[in-house]
Amino acid sequence: MSTIAVLGGGIAGLSSTFFLSRLALPSVSKIVLIEGSNRLGGWIQTERLENGTILEGGPRSFRSGGRVEAKTLELIEMLGLKDDIIKVPREKMVRRLYYQGKLKVFPKDFDKWKIVRTSFKGLLKDRFILSPMDDESVKSFLEKRFGSSPEIMAFAESMFRGIYASSLDNISYKFSMFGKSGCKSLMDLNIQMANNKKELLKDESELVRRATEERWEIWGLKHGTGQIVEGLTDALKSDPRVEIVTNSPCQSVDLNSKSAMLKGSNGDIVQADHLISTVLSKNLASMLPAEHEELSGFLASVQTVSVVVVNLVYDQDLEEVPEGFGHLLPASEDPPFLGVVYDSRVFPEHGPANTTRLTVMLGGAWMKELVEKVGNLNDESVVNLTKETLHKQMNITASPSFTKVHYQMDCIPQHSVGHKDTLKHIYSYINEHELPLVLTGSSYREIGVTGLIYDSLKEVLSLRQKLEDDS
Repeated sequence: MSTIAVLGGGIAGLSSTFFLSRLALPSVSKIVLIEGSNRLGGWIQTERLENGTILEGGPRSFRSGGRVEAKTLELIEMLGLKDDIIKVPREKMVRRLYYQGKLKVFPKDFDKWKIVRTSFKGLLKDRFILSPMDDESVKSFLEKRFGSSPEIMAFAESMFRGIYASSLDNISYKFSMFGKSGCKSLMDLNIQMANNKKELLKDESELVRRATEERWEIWGLKHGTGQIVEGLTDALKSDPRVEIVTNSPCQSVDLNSKSAMLKGSNGDIVQADHLISTVLSKNLASMLPAEHEELSGFLASVQTVSVVVVNLVYDQDLEEVPEGFGHLLPASEDPPFLGVVYDSRVFPEHGPANTTRLTVMLGGAWMKELVEKVGNLNDESVVNLTKETLHKQMNITASPSFTKVHYQMDCIPQHSVGHKDTLKHIYSYINEHELPLVLTGSSYREIGVTGLIYDSLKEVLSLRQKLEDDS
């Protein structure tokens, strides 16, 4: 009988442990989830105030629309949470850009015919002229197709700053929606997406079919994103094979072809026959012994960025805040300011009536510029800058009744140009040395919650196949 250790109690670790617990694994007698801090959930950080206001320090919603995202809906069904889903109507998904000093709806407030012409020419070029490269930046990929349109590039840059908190010329197109699809052209990608939706309409899950029919873009949960963490935790606690260990930072991992020994400051944490690591790759690198220096080097090469998240609550319904999801902006407008989510417009259920909730994201790849602006990176200076910027961009003059600043350090790994080769080296080393090591989490293939849940399931299923082959 074998033991499986899962390192990291964020959404990847929780979902990996959950999927392991639900699979028929007769050879597995124990599953140990190890978290260094005193809480589970990782970057999912939901705070519930006494008056019913729900604030998110990290992810606040779940994406819908594709096969990857469908796995999270299936998980919600398994956890018995489907009645707590809040569907966001499409009219609330208006996305704005702060561009050329004004808030604009894309593409409504731009030269639509120019964008249509440029897009059509770019799609034709992509289909019939350009050949896919082994790897290049998203900026290079898009400029070859739409480079004559500053509006399209500004929109794309803003979106990637909102997702990766990084620049277009840093992120590999292979790890964007363009490259991960495996399609040879953007037209093929559209065809694939249409076919996927047809398949999802026939899915066994009633919730997946409903989301597809109603064309959900995003959805949330009644009690905030943290509800999925609580649901997973409760489910794991009901499984006698699962042990959850918190407040136990892992300092070293002795890894060989037969086992993994995880050790903390107070001695051994667990010896496992297989290890699923969901922590940042550079953190795992620091735990490995000198004999795996080559692997550590590859793991440590995956860079990260930090983001400052500011929650603001106003005791009035601010007319300056329009309907819609929020707004993003290209770096040319205000580099350290990544964007604003209009929380009270998207999820009015998460707070009292006649109040306004906003979430502002700053820093990322522009953390240096942020520090230069505020002088000292502390709550007061960050909130003051945030209020000044909201006045400039949205003409908000009211003072918030409540603010909360989250310093999310190293929260978003950068899947930069060359990341594909880095992963190739990592897995070649693991396979060559026959290490009982499975890697999932945001350092490798996905960064969003739905992507991490999907990736965790894939890796767990691969491990099950290995266990069956070895038995």
